[in-house]
Amino acid sequence: MKPIVIHQTDIYHHHLDADDHWDLACQFALYYLNEINLVGIIADNVPKIRLNHGDPAVFAISQMNYITGSYVPVAIGTKIKPSLVNSSMYNEKANEFAAVKMIERTLRNSNEKVVIQMVGSCKDVAIAIMLFPELFKEKCAAIYLNAGVSNSLSKTEYNVSLDPRSFNIVFNAPCPLYWLPSHMNFVDNYTVEKYATYYKFKQEAILPYLSKSVKNYFTYALGKSNDINWLNYLSKAERSEVFNTICNDYRNMWSTAGILSAAGKVVTKSGNIVAADTVGDNAIFKYEKIQAQCDINGKVDWEFTNEITNKYIFTITDMELYQDCMINAMKELLVKLP
Repeated sequence: MKPIVIHQTDIYHHHLDADDHWDLACQFALYYLNEINLVGIIADNVPKIRLNHGDPAVFAISQMNYITGSYVPVAIGTKIKPSLVNSSMYNEKANEFAAVKMIERTLRNSNEKVVIQMVGSCKDVAIAIMLFPELFKEKCAAIYLNAGVSNSLSKTEYNVSLDPRSFNIVFNAPCPLYWLPSHMNFVDNYTVEKYATYYKFKQEAILPYLSKSVKNYFTYALGKSNDINWLNYLSKAERSEVFNTICNDYRNMWSTAGILSAAGKVVTKSGNIVAADTVGDNAIFKYEKIQAQCDINGKVDWEFTNEITNKYIFTITDMELYQDCMINAMKELLVKLP
């Protein structure tokens, strides 16, 4: 049975961080390859601190739908804090809660349990958990939470800082939670760390090997294009100057492992994507059982456990190999897009 997936993302045009466009391409590649059933995408609304950037990148989602011959719907997230939301507001302000309604209806109407992949803020999923906890208990197979730091003494990671209370609510959801901390320590100079997902790559390692339409998808997004013909852009001739500049840029990445995990996949120490139940000890990352407490400020205290739990933490098994393995795996996946 293919996993049913909702993808939640803080994807904008112009982008805040273009890792979200890479994440989106990975989700659509898995969908195109029939590895998942991607039933919906939640695009974060623009936080007040980022209003100088663009709106949710619905163009990017439509471009990926066109490239893959898909029709995955998108819902725009809310700007309202969960602490202000109640059932009456949810029913009265329909335009503010399209994303929450997508979650509710998907969980309520699905015959199979649903995976929620989170690579952005936590507000919409947090509101859904507040309003419909029983649905999450009964119908949510897992939440893959790409946010936070695994060192409780570190300063607050970006996605958590947008609304720490929302992170707290999601972290304590009544369903399995696979926690993928972005970092162990949120500092200016990121490094690969054992209990964190971060890695980086020079984009020339992957971009030149992709199809023309996918190259143009990335050129449009990463080049911050203002061309109103976002669909025809996919079939235009390569813009070599822009493309070469993008290829020479480095990209920080955080969410690749969670996206693959939600599809039942893992990356081997040779950098290949395989079914998680076939790899044994040869996986470059794994999840370990933890007991954890998350406070209202988004700080997490955790420890490993052998007891029954519904919380798991991402763990790198070989830190020297991890970055190269993840780069190779993403390339292996994205070259299969048409």
